[in-house]
Amino acid sequence: MRNIKLLLGIGLSALLLSAWPAAADVTTSIKNKTADITIKVDDSLKAYPKLFENLAAEGKVWATKADAEAELELKELPKRPASTSPWSYERSYNLRSAIGP
Repeated sequence: MRNIKLLLGIGLSALLLSAWPAAADVTTSIKNKTADITIKVDDSLKAYPKLFENLAAEGKVWATKADAEAELELKELPKRPASTSPWSYERSYNLRSAIGP
């Protein structure tokens, strides 16, 4: 009886972990004194290579624009304390649903 409960607990844990969403890989990361920018594309989107490449490219373009925007904004600020950390930007692309086999 005790072994059955243990096996049932392990089985339920495995089932829950398999249903957990896949972690997103960091495809682009820019870190400098003005901005800390991260682009993540969900691992489940690797099943669609063209879409994955398109989202990664779109993310890189957005990261470049965000970095330029942060640099402009910081130049326009009068004087900021030296201890101020860089601005943080993050964008992630996730698969919400898929139809078919």
